[in-house]
Amino acid sequence: MSLIKPEQIRAGAVDRPRELDLLLGEVLIGVLGEQLRQDEKRVQRRPQLVAHVGEELALVLRRERELFRALTGALRARARSPGS
Repeated sequence: MSLIKPEQIRAGAVDRPRELDLLLGEVLIGVLGEQLRQDEKRVQRRPQLVAHVGEELALVLRRERELFRALTGALRARARSPGS
């Protein structure tokens, strides 16, 4: 007396590829969803990066302007001193 009938084996064999297709579909959807989330994060970070670069550039220009003023002030003071 067999507990498993041949029809059940054939039905199980047919269901296996479908189960595999479903699993692969779920994995694919998961991977695509993760990529979309990462892309969204990149798009959101881009303006922050641009703002940061702009702030850094402003700081560099301010420091260069301060250095230029200090150098020109020192040159003027030297030109005015009687020993020059």
